[in-house]
Amino acid sequence: MPWKTFKSSFLQRPNRQEVMIILVILAVAALVIGFYVLRS
Repeated sequence: MPWKTFKSSFLQRPNRQEVMIILVILAVAALVIGFYVLRS
């Protein structure tokens, strides 16, 4: 997905499904970062 279409769709009212996908991606990234921080 190009950044321009992502930005335009984000500036508009995003769908609830898109928001859930973004939240899931952020949660997984936070878990991975926290996992590596705790391991080191």
